[in-house]
Amino acid sequence: MQGMKLNLPAQPEAIPSSMIDLFAQSLRVRLEVVVLDAEIPLEHLRHHRHKQLKNYLQAHLTEVQYLFNNFELLESLRVKKE
Repeated sequence: MQGMKLNLPAQPEAIPSSMIDLFAQSLRVRLEVVVLDAEIPLEHLRHHRHKQLKNYLQAHLTEVQYLFNNFELLESLRVKKE
């Protein structure tokens, strides 16, 4: 890799609006999944499976954090587009 040169453009290419809209749609679907996915933790709670419930909630928190970060990215992409 020594001495390897990359021919990168001085300015990054603009992301097409259609791709930003598609990204926004995918985030909406992921948000709907997060919001509507309540049956699994309720089942864990009903059957006193507290360890499984805690594991599920931890994974759910991570997914929500990823989703939040992606909404932040979407916001910055839309601001750059304006």
